[in-house]
Amino acid sequence: MTIVDIFHLEDGRTVLAGSPELGGAELHGISAQLIVDGWLLMTLRVDAVEFPRRIKPPAERLFAVETRDAVDLGSERAQQHNYVLRIDT
Repeated sequence: MTIVDIFHLEDGRTVLAGSPELGGAELHGISAQLIVDGWLLMTLRVDAVEFPRRIKPPAERLFAVETRDAVDLGSERAQQHNYVLRIDT
């Protein structure tokens, strides 16, 4: 999943928004690697996967991956670097 935005919520959750290439909701509870510019930054646990309620053309659809792991990255950096979330298989 190519990450296009990152949100830090008050309750400690981090939401990574990106392209829908990962699949669907069956991904919760698994590990994923956060890659920045080709380098492994961290491994995190995927707690939930949600599809936004807005309807967009398929080429523009995004979905959100939620984690409670500490992700010390901001959305401005996600737009300046190549952030990818890769599922551990």
